[in-house]
Amino acid sequence: MAQLQAQPNYVDIIGQLCDEIGQLRDEMRQSATRMTERFDSLQTEMITMRAAVTTVQADITIIQADISAIHTQLDASEGNAIARLFNSTINNPQTPFQPLQNRHNMPVQSFPENATELTTILREYNLSNDGSVIDKRKRLAQYIGVVVQVF
Repeated sequence: MAQLQAQPNYVDIIGQLCDEIGQLRDEMRQSATRMTERFDSLQTEMITMRAAVTTVQADITIIQADISAIHTQLDASEGNAIARLFNSTINNPQTPFQPLQNRHNMPVQSFPENATELTTILREYNLSNDGSVIDKRKRLAQYIGVVVQVF
């Protein structure tokens, strides 16, 4: 007699496959949950980083404006130093002055042409208006670099 081979228990095999598929499904859900949480965390970090970059960009813009203002003031200061040096050599009240620049490095509109017109600029540089006309002229002459008495 021929021996019959034992038939596999298909119900058990199918049950084992279903269990393994269920485990795989659970593992995939857990992995998907972890990935979603990590993705959400990365999104939050990116939003924070974008805000930080925006802040840095705004700070850089402010710094650039400050540097530009400093350059303008330095240019005015340098030009004024040169004008004061030139003005310090004047020994005739009719000799034209080298005008000073304001803090925006623009020529002072009311800058006097010579020593006889000094009083018109006192306000531009917030210099005292106290004293006689001669005192005011001396004060302004000293401020713009005139060292020789021209009055």
